[in-house]
Amino acid sequence: MILDSLTAAASDNLKYTYFELGRSAANAKILNEPGFHACVGEFEHPICNFAAGLDLDRWSAERLARIALDRAMFNVYVTPNDKPQDLGDLLSREGFFRSYRLLQMVADPGEVQPKGNLVRAATRYDRLQIALFMVDQFFNKYGQSFREQVAETTARATSLELLSMRRDGKILAAAMVCFTNGMAGIYNVCVDAGFRGLGLGTTLMREILAVCAVRNAPATLQCDAKLEAWYRNIGFRRSGEIDVYALPKPTTVCYNAV
Repeated sequence: MILDSLTAAASDNLKYTYFELGRSAANAKILNEPGFHACVGEFEHPICNFAAGLDLDRWSAERLARIALDRAMFNVYVTPNDKPQDLGDLLSREGFFRSYRLLQMVADPGEVQPKGNLVRAATRYDRLQIALFMVDQFFNKYGQSFREQVAETTARATSLELLSMRRDGKILAAAMVCFTNGMAGIYNVCVDAGFRGLGLGTTLMREILAVCAVRNAPATLQCDAKLEAWYRNIGFRRSGEIDVYALPKPTTVCYNAV
């Protein structure tokens, strides 16, 4: 694929992944509104309270703001192929602010064969164990109930593959992968805190890219700018940016959804 096609496919993969997670949260529902799609749920976390797939005008932006105002936490994800070009201005006029920015990166499928270091979760128990591992890496400062809800939601999203690297049965590293229309989205890349700095993250990513090569699927991910150089060394290149908007609320803490 040329870069523009990769960028569009990467943005579509992100939206599909987020909505698969969102609809897996308990009592969450999907809203298909003119100008945007949204997920709203009882769990106070953007994993099930967000909007994406934007084609806004003044009226749909107002509607989006009303929905966001009703939620304790709500993220709006702006991808490179959302419309119009002045989306940021439209959202700002409704009171949204850009809370953070992620880089969108892509990599072409290579020719390396998998070495068999990855274990794909095949049962609900396996999925929950990997999901709990991921949550412990990303949300270790939060309470058990909160972490269990995020893990349960992740485990329920069975269209998303959960992969892990293990030693003597212990999970050392993991990631979530979503295959859509020939594109592989890589999310929640993490390594056990006690085993970082040993190259496990690089091994994990190279194994995932080898799986992508077998499926002839280019890969995409989103990352903080400080990780760009690391991913470049693995073969990724920047294809765009993902801006995340929220409404200011005195008690709001903004989390990355995946």
